[in-house]
Amino acid sequence: MCTVTRKQLSGTHVHLAGVLLLASLLRLLGPGLYQLTADEVFILQSALLLARYGQWTWLSNGTHWRLIVGHSPLSDYLAAIPYLFSSDPRMGRLWVGVLGVLTVAILYFVVKRYVGRTAALFTGLLFAAHTPAVDLSRTVWGPNYGQPFIAIWLLTGLLGYWEGKRWAQASHWLALSFAIQCHPGNALLGPLSMSLIVVGWLHKPVRRNN
Repeated sequence: MCTVTRKQLSGTHVHLAGVLLLASLLRLLGPGLYQLTADEVFILQSALLLARYGQWTWLSNGTHWRLIVGHSPLSDYLAAIPYLFSSDPRMGRLWVGVLGVLTVAILYFVVKRYVGRTAALFTGLLFAAHTPAVDLSRTVWGPNYGQPFIAIWLLTGLLGYWEGKRWAQASHWLALSFAIQCHPGNALLGPLSMSLIVVGWLHKPVRRNN
């Protein structure tokens, strides 16, 4: 029994390592190959001013569009983290790439936990090589920072409302809040969170009876 468990764990580690290697190669190699966009320049400028000169951005993120009043500056704060170590704008792209790889890892864990190892392998490989996801992980843009929060939203939603873990229920709504702050369009995940509450309520007859 122990031998089988060790083999399964070893196979899982090999699969996960392969998925993360592919995701890392596609997201982290050649961060300067893409031309800087206008959105990137504004976010990186705000991030640089924050990290190097302590100039905080309030109520709105560093975008030249400014179509949404009071847009969260969370993406600027996240973009400022690599500027604490280097002023090279490519570091900002690498940081987004790292978050993209983390997203792939979380998605792999979710599918493995609830579907199986084989499904996790194929899902991980497909998402690691998915062209739009790779592109999102190679540029500095507010919505790109939402990827790991959406993955955490999915994980904590299932842990919290399918498995009944209370800490995950609270974390689920925090992850949704952070995802929305990265891009308001992620508010569309809200109805899915409400449906998770209903599914969890139906799935737990003891709690429902109480």
